[in-house]
Amino acid sequence: MRIPDEIIRQLHEINCEDAAKRFGLDVKKHMAHCFKHNDRTASLGFRNNHWKCFSCDIGGDAITFIQEKFSVSFVEACIIPVSYTHLRA
Repeated sequence: MRIPDEIIRQLHEINCEDAAKRFGLDVKKHMAHCFKHNDRTASLGFRNNHWKCFSCDIGGDAITFIQEKFSVSFVEACIIPVSYTHLRA
């Protein structure tokens, strides 16, 4: 399945922090507990529309977040937010 370049561009512009909230992270002051490991203190930060876990050193944009959170491929990660963002090519 080929995803049009315009849709991919729009997907990369999705607000990463909003996506994390939508998919269950409790974000406070641009920080959250990492979904990949147990945190005592929040180690996952959001800045400039990207996320990064300072403990496990992974991060990226909203699409990468969806890929990591749900263990899905890039194409599957692109399909998930289309339903709630109403993107159009």
